[in-house]
Order: sequence, then C-alpha cells, then structure tokens
Amino acid sequence: MTSQEVSDNLAMLVSVLLTEPRITGLHIDIESFLVTYLEKGTFVDSVGQHIEKLLTVLDTSGAAAIETELRYLLGRGKGLTPSGDDHLVGLLAIHAATGVVSETFIETIKLLLQSESLTTDIGKEYLLYAIQGKFSSSVVGLSSALTQKPDIYMLKPLLLELLDMGHSSGIDTIFGMLLGLLARRRKLE
Repeated sequence: MTSQEVSDNLAMLVSVLLTEPRITGLHIDIESFLVTYLEKGTFVDSVGQHIEKLLTVLDTSGAAAIETELRYLLGRGKGLTPSGDDHLVGLLAIHAATGVVSETFIETIKLLLQSESLTTDIGKEYLLYAIQGKFSSSVVGLSSALTQKPDIYMLKPLLLELLDMGHSSGIDTIFGMLLGLLARRRKLE
C-alpha cells in the first residue's frame, strides 16, 4: 500500500466511525484520540499516553519498551476478551496484511502470553491465534478491506458487522486496526 492509499483508507474508516460514534472499552473516544494524536498534542489520560507510546515502539527492536506497553494493555478492561487484548488483535490483523510491527514485538507478546497469566484464557487464545495470522471472518473481512482499495460502500457494512461483536470487542478491535493503519502511515511517510 502506498502512503496515499493508507491515508485514504484511514479517512474512510474515520468517516464511518464518526457516523457511528462509540467509546472503546478503555473509555477512549476515538475522535478525541485522533485529534490529539494527529495534531501531536499531549494526552492527559494514562490510556492515551500508553497507546501513543505503543505506536512508537511497534516497529522497534527495543524489547523492554515493547514489554512495558504490552504489560499495560494485556488483560486491561472487562469481559472475556479484555479491551486491551482486542486492541492488540486488531493491530495484529493489520500487521498480518502489512507487516507493521517488528519481529521483536511478536516475540515479546508471545513470550509474555506463554510465560505469564496477564489476561483471560480466551484473550490469551485469541492473541496466540492473532500472532499466527488467524482471525474471525469479521476481522479478516475488515482488515482485508482496510489494507486494499475499498470504497466506502464496501467498507461500511464490514465495519458495522464487526461493531456489533460483544459488548465492546468490536469497537476495541476496530480501534486496534486504526492504530495499525496509523502506524503503517507513519512508516510509509
């Protein structure tokens, strides 16, 4: 994907999300997050600060910094698959299509999941599958569309289908995909 294609897909994703405003399970208002992030503002809440740091370490080989941000997200939030885990699943879905995270990131998350109990059993399973590039059909459909050249009419039904998953799992996974696209855009620029 070119930088322009990533920017176009981000714009389409954001335009649909703004017509279906939702708050993530970690209480992130996506519009506010984007405004702060894109304008290089300062996040006043710790969740925003950690998400911003996560975006800076995704494609690095700094295992310690990656581990710090993963420890913050893994298991964070409520539900069978905590919101932080869902963010990571969405991010890994974009990674499967674009290679946006480093091998160190993959190895660090795998090591943490296999050696410690940082999340729920279901969250752990989803993440272990995500590391292997295996996702639900809803996640595959949307991540494929977001990493190709969709039109808004194709993207919106895929997005709405995923939004309906769980209490907040859908929006949390979509937020992770948004993070993956932001990271991809930064990498290409």
